[in-house]
Amino acid sequence: TGSLLLAKGLRHVIHNLDQLILGARAAHSCDEIQNKLYIFGGWNGTNPVSDLYILDLEKMIWTQGDHTGDIPNERNNHATATVGTKIYLHGGHDSKCW
Repeated sequence: TGSLLLAKGLRHVIHNLDQLILGARAAHSCDEIQNKLYIFGGWNGTNPVSDLYILDLEKMIWTQGDHTGDIPNERNNHATATVGTKIYLHGGHDSKCW
């Protein structure tokens, strides 16, 4: 259904890295905007995932992000592009179809 905006706002701040449940993943996207890394989706070794994590590169604090608009299905092998402070998502595989 075209591109959609992913990252805006924060759900909660995770100060202790032991609390972060990002886990190992492959085939995710990672974009840098204003000194923050945005990691979305990917494959956890068993299933595609649709979570969004943000690493503040100055404070070295992880947060879990909120999505705006339609929440994307879990996916891996997708493409993202940044335009200004927005991240756009296209394509990918959700374990059922491309």
